[in-house]
Amino acid sequence: DPLMTSMSRLAERLRPGSIFITFTKSLNSDQFKVLKKERLDMSWGPATVYVQRRMAGDEPRSENVSKNEYFDNLESSSGDDDDDEEDSD
Repeated sequence: DPLMTSMSRLAERLRPGSIFITFTKSLNSDQFKVLKKERLDMSWGPATVYVQRRMAGDEPRSENVSKNEYFDNLESSSGDDDDDEEDSD
């Protein structure tokens, strides 16, 4: 797919640690690791979401995804914060 190949080459210019999110297909690059792949309902219908991180040159691709602090923190703080604001009146 020429579009994904082009996007992948541009994404490879990002600094290591950068997060790149795509829908339906992952990037075509060995410089990115898929941290999370999940099928989600979008306004246009179901889509597979790929959360990918730009790796450092010496980083092994076999890292355990569950040890990624960024996503562990993101998932634990994904509750509905709007309720908290209403309770503070």
